[in-house]
Amino acid sequence: MQSKIAAIRLGVENLARSRRFYTKGFGWSVDSENGERICYDMGGGLLLETWQQVAFEAELGRFAIERPGPCALAIAAGSRGEVEALGERLLAAGGWIVQSARQSQAGGYRIHISDPDCHAWQIDWDS
Repeated sequence: MQSKIAAIRLGVENLARSRRFYTKGFGWSVDSENGERICYDMGGGLLLETWQQVAFEAELGRFAIERPGPCALAIAAGSRGEVEALGERLLAAGGWIVQSARQSQAGGYRIHISDPDCHAWQIDWDS
């Protein structure tokens, strides 16, 4: 059996605030939702799910830990301009800069932005 990631699930404090970030910032469409979670179809059988924190903790049987390990989800951009444009949209949709846009060591260009619940996103263009 080949392992394949089917869903990325993120706990959030406020579903409406999270929806604004992902729909207005990334421009993603909601695939399905209920009162506890919102699903975004990323294509290729992959879902991004944002879960109301309390419901997610109950689903996992695990409650918030003091300090999870660092993690960032990455989005590939088509150009330096796309990195900057997406970064601006994410900021306008409630995100905040973790690390400013900069040249990468490999010659590309990237920015790190957090969603309103401190989930880090790397927007990256490899030249």
